[in-house]
Amino acid sequence: DADTAMGNPWAPTLTMAPNGQVRLYFAAYKRDAAVNADRADLAYLTSSDTTTFHFAGIAIPHQSSISDPYGWGIENVVVVPRDDAPGMRIYFSGGSQTDGWQVFSAVGDGFGAWTAEPGIRVSNGPLHLYPQGEGMVVLPDSAGGLRMVLGSMQLASGQANSWAIVEFRSADGLQWDYAREVLRPGVPGSGTERAVYSPTIVPFGKGVWRMFYTGDDLNRVPGGGKSQMWSAVSFDRKTWIVEGVIIPAVDGNLYYASALGDKVAYIRAPAG
Repeated sequence: DADTAMGNPWAPTLTMAPNGQVRLYFAAYKRDAAVNADRADLAYLTSSDTTTFHFAGIAIPHQSSISDPYGWGIENVVVVPRDDAPGMRIYFSGGSQTDGWQVFSAVGDGFGAWTAEPGIRVSNGPLHLYPQGEGMVVLPDSAGGLRMVLGSMQLASGQANSWAIVEFRSADGLQWDYAREVLRPGVPGSGTERAVYSPTIVPFGKGVWRMFYTGDDLNRVPGGGKSQMWSAVSFDRKTWIVEGVIIPAVDGNLYYASALGDKVAYIRAPAG
């Protein structure tokens, strides 16, 4: 109901606001002729029944210069209660033409405007080579503090330029340090040899969790491959057992899983 404002949608994230309202955040890409590039504001839809959604506005606009920390745009997010004060904190992946994609944060009440916090939460390194934040989940750490499970381009187990799912840890929600690799791309022929990213975790039975994520072999030659929705299960949200493709790409490709309760949102790009 607001196609012009929405632009081209990308990277959806399903969340629940403090009042129980369902929100679907997404990157709303539009062409900026002045810089000859597509740039994304963080927009959102709202729903009272998780079926019908309405465009609600822009949650966080991109910064003015395309060289600003998130002047290129904002994509994936995760919203969590603050530990250091009342209200909510949103972590978001922001992109810059000069510094690439990194994770930033802002605070608010979860309903109105967000106030950006200074600094970078998850850096892509001194050379800005490896984008961070292709899907994020924040979980409590049994040892105290928080864990962030996120999609990361890194030297995953020696595989250069591969997307892996990794974990960072934090004591205060602001300073995050790399902890470990959670799920790596598969071997050739697995269907996920190029990338695994966009993790989202939901309860699945008593003491069991399911992680939906995007996996692809789009680097396969000849003929290319597919990007599809995969799943893995865990009994502790630390060690994951891959189940396989849970939502297959029949016509085109599927990207960016985001689950909330029994709903999964994702991008579908039909062939052509």
